[in-house]
Amino acid sequence: MTRGPWGLPYERTETWGEPSRPWHEYLARCPYLRRQGLLVADLCSRQPEGAPQGFQGHPRRGYESDHGTPEVVLTRIPAAT
Repeated sequence: MTRGPWGLPYERTETWGEPSRPWHEYLARCPYLRRQGLLVADLCSRQPEGAPQGFQGHPRRGYESDHGTPEVVLTRIPAAT
């Protein structure tokens, strides 16, 4: 069964579902581990607030960078000393 242009069903009853269990456990653990540490980035840019909400380009090549919402910039980034 297909869903036309929207892809294929992806559920636990697929024939390969049980053998893929370790892969899915790994995928579930990756975000958990990333949330345990602190991000260290050279540059941080604010996401656009208007529509469309896509990020336009990379700020600088050769630097570690991230982008976040205004709430992240105001509450989770320590002030420069």
